[in-house]
Amino acid sequence: MKKQPFSWAAIIICDICLLVLVYFERNTYLDYQATNGKTQALYDLSDLFIINPKMYLIIGGFIGLTLSMIAWAKKESKPSLYLAILLSLTIIIAPFLNIWQWFV
Repeated sequence: MKKQPFSWAAIIICDICLLVLVYFERNTYLDYQATNGKTQALYDLSDLFIINPKMYLIIGGFIGLTLSMIAWAKKESKPSLYLAILLSLTIIIAPFLNIWQWFV
């Protein structure tokens, strides 16, 4: 079995970022459920004008993507490389989707 340090590092970083993103989305959903109707109407506006800490997770996605490109240049195993790239792109896109709204 060939060693794949860059692919696995990218996968681990992206998994950690994904878990943190799920934590932030869960807390946002629980806060939304705990408020009344007037405050619930302002949740979309607060996402637009307040810097959300989940946006910092995009940095982890770019780090994972960089490590994936290094792994690609070093010709690491394809399945782990594709998984690393997929997770990196997911972390870059997911903070913009407001996943907590899908549960309302």
